[in-house]
Amino acid sequence: WEKNLACFLWFDFYDGAMSTDQCYRLCKAWDCIQSNSKCKIIVMMGGTDFFSNGIHLNVIEAAADAEQESWENIVAIDDFVRRVLMCKKLT
Repeated sequence: WEKNLACFLWFDFYDGAMSTDQCYRLCKAWDCIQSNSKCKIIVMMGGTDFFSNGIHLNVIEAAADAEQESWENIVAIDDFVRRVLMCKKLT
């Protein structure tokens, strides 16, 4: 949501674990906020207990190819982190 010049990106992943799919949805939301010309500040807000603790081990263990899912999860998290590090609007 938006308020004044700030856009708030809120996400609550169970126990802070981020699956590959969740990371890419977060990337899409981030890209949408970045393209909003009214937004001058991005405020990232995690869940009540955790912001993020990394890869989602339950999803990886349940995958048909755990090794591939692990790699894809790491790449997806890296893609989001790259967006955050390159941002000029973050607070």
